[in-house]
Amino acid sequence: MRLILIGGGHANAQVIREFNANIIPSNWEKILIDPQKSAVYSGMIPGAVAGIYQEQELLIHLDRLCTWAGWQFIQQKVIKICANEKKIILQDLTELNYDLLSIDIGSQTLHSDILNNNHNNHNHNHNNIATRPIRELLSQIENFERKLIELENLNNTNNTNNNTNNNTNNNTNNLKIVIVGAGAAGTELAFALRIRFSRFTNYQIQIQIVSSVNDRLGSCKNLKLNRTIREQFQIHSIDLIIGRVKTVLDSSIILENDNTIPYNLLIWATGAGAHELLANNSNNDLITTNDGFMIVSQTLQSVSHFEVFGTGDCIAFHGLAINFPPKAGVYAVRAGPILISNLKTIIMNWQTNIDLKRIKLEKYEPQQDFLSLIICGYQEAIGIKWGVVISGNWVWKLKDWIDRNWMKGFQF
Repeated sequence: MRLILIGGGHANAQVIREFNANIIPSNWEKILIDPQKSAVYSGMIPGAVAGIYQEQELLIHLDRLCTWAGWQFIQQKVIKICANEKKIILQDLTELNYDLLSIDIGSQTLHSDILNNNHNNHNHNHNNIATRPIRELLSQIENFERKLIELENLNNTNNTNNNTNNNTNNNTNNLKIVIVGAGAAGTELAFALRIRFSRFTNYQIQIQIVSSVNDRLGSCKNLKLNRTIREQFQIHSIDLIIGRVKTVLDSSIILENDNTIPYNLLIWATGAGAHELLANNSNNDLITTNDGFMIVSQTLQSVSHFEVFGTGDCIAFHGLAINFPPKAGVYAVRAGPILISNLKTIIMNWQTNIDLKRIKLEKYEPQQDFLSLIICGYQEAIGIKWGVVISGNWVWKLKDWIDRNWMKGFQF
């Protein structure tokens, strides 16, 4: 028997930790497949962008986790899911059959085709960054920062050479950072980047955030939260621009009203779009939504193939409201225990005479509201739940405790 997990997302990582060598029958082969040896805990990304956390603090080392739990780890990309044949195909064309499959592969940035079109028509612009896949975000920001440091060092050298005994060069350069999307991710990144780049004293840093709506800052239509975020924008000199992007050029974006906004760094934070593995019907024979999300029931099983499970940003629920639950890491975390329970129930009844399709499994009931915590300054945060808005250093400490406590469960 073989259980395969595609992707080391928040829910699948919990499965590996719980299904160690002694939990399920030894005749089950357990395999994780992921292109990377480590996964990023999304909750700590804004803090890492701000420079509060080091990259190692937010990595779940999938290879080490698998070794500890007695799983096989395959560092490969899955290019096709042949669910009707119960097999997957890897990038090197290896075919693997499975009995149970769990998919937790995240998403890509929504409307990133606008960026891609720009890249296809020009040389690839490394100053254009999409927030998803999420693990690439931090490294791309670090690459931009390294180029900035090199340029600053060069400018300092030139200024030193040009200085006379009686004159001091106090010239500053303008650095324009534009973030498209004012949801939770875009809002946090605006604050985080203000913190990160504040040490570049030779630059006059302008941060602008472009939103298509003016009443859903931080992904929440709450007047008090929107007012609080706007106040923090003013405190941290972050400009909010209402408009939709029509065109992305190498150093500017053009809005639908034809206004042009120049940039040195552009970050695309427009929400979650379907992962390429599921978005392209030629890559799989699972039932998906029109926009490419795998449709699952509340037991987290594919509506077309009961032996295939899915969690996280790559799925959509049958029978629930459209776009609910939202694509947020907290829902993948909360789905983990349900996924574990249902996989275990099926595995433990596998060799019985029970019809596996009739086994009663646990249903995942996504919470209607959750504690949303948004970094808004150095060790400062805003939070909201049930319409109540909180803010301050103590809110940051709460967020920091929650995130570090989660990561402690994956230190192997």
